[in-house]
Amino acid sequence: MMLPDVESIADALVPHADALALLGELVEVGIVRLTDTRVEVRYVVLGPVRAQVRTSPVLQEAELDAVRASYLGALTERFAIWSRDLDGPEGEVALGRFGDAEADLISLCEWGSGAGRRAEATAALVAATPLLVAAGRARTGLAMMRSVASDETTGTTSLLARARLAYSAGAYAEAEGLAELVLGQGVSEGTALAHALRGAARAATGSATEGADDAQAAVERAEAAGDYVALVMGLSVSAICAAIGGRFDQERDFYERRLAVVRAHRDRSRLADTLNILAEIALDEPDAAAAAAYGQEALVVAGTSRPNERRDALVTLARVDLVRGEVAAARERLRSATELAERIGQPLAIAQCGRVAACLAHACGAPAAEVHRLFALAAALEPGAADEPIEGDLRRVAEAAKSGLQAAETARIDAFAKAVGDADAMLAAIHALVPPD
Repeated sequence: MMLPDVESIADALVPHADALALLGELVEVGIVRLTDTRVEVRYVVLGPVRAQVRTSPVLQEAELDAVRASYLGALTERFAIWSRDLDGPEGEVALGRFGDAEADLISLCEWGSGAGRRAEATAALVAATPLLVAAGRARTGLAMMRSVASDETTGTTSLLARARLAYSAGAYAEAEGLAELVLGQGVSEGTALAHALRGAARAATGSATEGADDAQAAVERAEAAGDYVALVMGLSVSAICAAIGGRFDQERDFYERRLAVVRAHRDRSRLADTLNILAEIALDEPDAAAAAAYGQEALVVAGTSRPNERRDALVTLARVDLVRGEVAAARERLRSATELAERIGQPLAIAQCGRVAACLAHACGAPAAEVHRLFALAAALEPGAADEPIEGDLRRVAEAAKSGLQAAETARIDAFAKAVGDADAMLAAIHALVPPD
């Protein structure tokens, strides 16, 4: 933990204690040591000391609970600050600090769930939600949020946080249901984000018309309320629904508008995301040079601390490589993208890696049945997805594979994919083609 954490705990044990002096004494005698992390110096109690305290506690349980509650409160305050910093120039530092504190968050939420402190644990998770999403830890956050949920944690803020985690984790039905709960409360707070989340979940499951209605409502309310997060999500959902409906000029317009908003906000995560989507649009035009430029800029902006955006940029650049006939480069990018997709666990991203794997298999001369199987497994991960990919480069390969098969064989492969299709099956198929390092 950092010095402010030590100070908060010391004050819980001994009010007005000189935490710095006490900490210095512990460091001097070797009970506590300093350790470098990604961002700053933290303090760690030696393992044997921790083990001794567990077996022979020096504090009563009530005192320990007071310390844990104090630390959880201090972390909640810092998570709120780091979440605000996330969209700006300090975003990299905020993510690094959160990475150092995540294990403590998990431990304290487990304690809070069992010690009747669910409200405090929920508040910490709400504050940490933007950080969990940006760090590619939405599944972890959603699992924790589910574990602490109770009747006292169903306020608008906690419902929206859980919906955001659910959407980012690919639990679209849960995200839609939680957003509807917020909209059903009849309050103005959070309405824009609730519409954006419900629209995003609906679009992800094929309900593009309803998704577009929600997205329009989100944009209108967000602009009126000055809600940046809801605005950029609403613009994104509007673009997705336009693309599903074949209105590609509108899709580009929405994303160019989003690009201007996120640039002005100096939001690195959403800047990388928007640049990558513009790369995908350029690839469809087709303009491989522009797609490569957009994709490479997205990869640089994402860096190594924004795994969602890095994964997507790698996928797009792998598609560019395949269009250019650079098979070896595509293979390496797909390998890296799949590792990130597997770690994050977002189903749509795993499915997209599967489609690119199908194109790679086609470029390597694989049988049409194997190429179609990869496309079919990807489709099985996306309820309501179109029969063929909407992206031109992917669709051409999918059509070529299907044309090389008899109708009965195509139907057999499709039925098999629907029966066994899940993220594990898709990942196994990708790994057979592109083994992990």
